[in-house]
Amino acid sequence: MLTDTQGTALARLGADEDGRPSLVLYDPQGVPRVSVGMSSEGQAGVSVTDGDGRARARMTVEAGGTATMELMNAHGKGSLELAAQADGRPILTVRGIEGEVRIAFGLDDGGSTVMTFCDPGGHGRLGLVAGETGASALVKDRNGTVRASVGSADPDGAVRAALLDEYGNAMVVAP
Repeated sequence: MLTDTQGTALARLGADEDGRPSLVLYDPQGVPRVSVGMSSEGQAGVSVTDGDGRARARMTVEAGGTATMELMNAHGKGSLELAAQADGRPILTVRGIEGEVRIAFGLDDGGSTVMTFCDPGGHGRLGLVAGETGASALVKDRNGTVRASVGSADPDGAVRAALLDEYGNAMVVAP
């Protein structure tokens, strides 16, 4: 334990019962504000709290290489997350007040740009995809069924649109 001249804790360097190292920095009121440590799975992390001890920012790097930065709201729920997957694909996630996914943006396995807008329950309702051969938009109902689509994925570049029933069957297709 590192203390000031009055004996107030400033930092603690140690290991837990399983031998995992950690470093904790305290504010003048004795509240842990910064923690650096390792998990049993080999994940390295840094956590920063507010003056009340609530987690507000976190950065982790998994043993496999995925790096994540997360900002939390005053309720301790994730608000914004930026990840760099081990394979290099970035993902940005915007969350609602309760931590539910509202917008997700990134690259899929094929390298296409994908953006999903979610309802307050975290269900994907609007999806946008831009790839090498074109772009498309999908609108889903509350059950997750695609109800409308528009896109230009054909080699000729033609734009096509479709309205679908609740079973996914085309009702209107243009052109």
